[in-house]
This record gives sequence, structure tokens and C-alpha cells, in this order.
Amino acid sequence: MEAGFAPGVLYYLTLWFPASYRGRITSLLFLASAFSGLFGAPLSGLVLGHMNGVAGIAGWQWLFLLGGMPCIVLGIVVLVVMKDRVDDAAWLTSSEKAYLKSQIATQSQHTDTGHSLFGAIKTPGFLMLGLIYFLIQVASYGLNFWVWAPHLIRAAGTSNPTIIGLLTAVPYICGAICMVVVGRMSDTSGERRKFVCALLLMAAAGFFAAGVFDKQTTLLIVALGVMGAGVIASIPAFWALPPKLLTGAGAAGGIALINTLGQLGGIVSPVMVGRIRDVTGSTTPALYAIGAMSVLCALLLIYGLPQSLKQRDHSEHGV
Repeated sequence: MEAGFAPGVLYYLTLWFPASYRGRITSLLFLASAFSGLFGAPLSGLVLGHMNGVAGIAGWQWLFLLGGMPCIVLGIVVLVVMKDRVDDAAWLTSSEKAYLKSQIATQSQHTDTGHSLFGAIKTPGFLMLGLIYFLIQVASYGLNFWVWAPHLIRAAGTSNPTIIGLLTAVPYICGAICMVVVGRMSDTSGERRKFVCALLLMAAAGFFAAGVFDKQTTLLIVALGVMGAGVIASIPAFWALPPKLLTGAGAAGGIALINTLGQLGGIVSPVMVGRIRDVTGSTTPALYAIGAMSVLCALLLIYGLPQSLKQRDHSEHGV
């Protein structure tokens, strides 16, 4: 699902929304992902706890079966409702179609790549975007699988399971709020790179602070909130950058390739953190390591990208 759905939808958004709207639209897409964690975690717990053994099927098997059914229904809805091109949209008038297409074309005219995957790979800055997204995913998987897992909050001195469950929602909530705010601000200003950079520095501060205050529950939760805001919001903010380079088939294949390079971080991060914990007996050094990698990622955004990715997008008001 991850291999096809995420890059497919991100490319699809470039066909329907001008550059000046992509920050908030991409944030809305990932906002759904953030809220799925809020609602999905307790629902998964209920399924595992109350459906284990029903009809002779294990709880984890019910979890996969029930989770897959909405995907099938939504797949059919996508085929019926969503259209590939603006021209195919029956709910738009001819003048609305013409206006929307002109806005998309005007705001995409400065992209550098040819209309092929090979052309995208050769474009200056493309592979750097892949490296940057790899480092973002290292931080993301570190956050999701290790840093604010219930055992870390429990280790800080909280033992009540209900309180632990509520506290683990803090990074989600902070990330969701920051995602929406940054998406709108980046669209208004036309700045993309600087917002991603700022979010990664925020994430780094959260990782470092979580390591320093790992035994102080209140300060730890504050650190996790800052970390969640930076890491979670940096992902949709980042995805406003590739369309500045990629068009046509280059965008379709290029976005998929950047996503693939980034997901390698999902392999590296858990292994790296697990190894650090085995060697040191603590998660704290891993927090510092991921924080340092987030700083490196911010530096690459500042100094490692070509001029075409440093330019501001035109806002919807022509600013």
C-alpha cells in the first residue's frame, strides 16, 4: 500500500492543485494520517482485546481483515468518483476548467526536468531530495517506533495505563496542529525549503530535549510535543518541494523514487536505534543520534539544494 498509494496520490495532487495550494492540500492529506493514529490505536486495541478467538480467528487476524475491508470499498469509490484530468470533471464548468488548468500550468512553468524518470534523476537536486527525505524518515520512524512509545513514558515515572495512553497522543495533536498552520503559512509566503528546515530544527530540539529530560515526565511530554510537531509536519511540508522540479512522467516516477529512497529510512532507523539500545542499554543516545541527523538534514536544505528549489512559489494572490 505504501509503495503505490502515497506517491500516486502526491502526483495526483500536482494535476489538480496549483503550486500555491499544495502546502495546505498536502497537509490535509497527511492530517488524515495523523488522525488515523489517534483513532486507529484504540480501535486496534479493542479488536485485539475483544475479538481474539471469535469464529476461531485470532485477534491480530481480525485486525488485518477489518482493516482491509474499508480499503477495498474506497478503492472502488476512487475509480468511480475521482477523475484523472481536470477536463473529465463533470462538476466543473468549461470556464472553471480553463481557469484551473491555466493556474496549474502557469505555476508549474519553471520546473526543470524532462517528461521522463531518467530526466528526473538527472535533474540537479533530485537525488539530494531523496537523501533529505531519507533523513526525515529516519526521524519519523524513530519517533513512531521508539521515542514516545508507552514504555518510554512509563520509564519516566508514569504507571497508569490510561494516562500513558493519553500522553502518547500529545505528539499526534501537536503534529496535526503544526501541519495545518505550516501548510497555510508556506502557501501564503511561497517559501517551502525554509519551512522544512525550521521544522527539522524543531524536531532536533525535541529529540535532544527528550534525551536530557527522559526521567522528568512533564518536561519529557513537552519535548515529545515539540518533536512530534517538527517531525510530523516536516513530511507534508517536504512534499511541496519535488513538484518544483518534476513534471509529467518525470513527476510520476520521480515522486515514487524519492518516496522509495525515503522509506529506506524506515529500515535503517529501527535497526540503528535497536542496536544503540543493545549496546548502551538506553534509548537516550539514540535520541541524540537522530537529533544530529535532523540537524544534518536541515543543513542540506540550506546549502545542498540548487537555486530552482530555493525560489519562492507564487502565492495565490500573485505575491
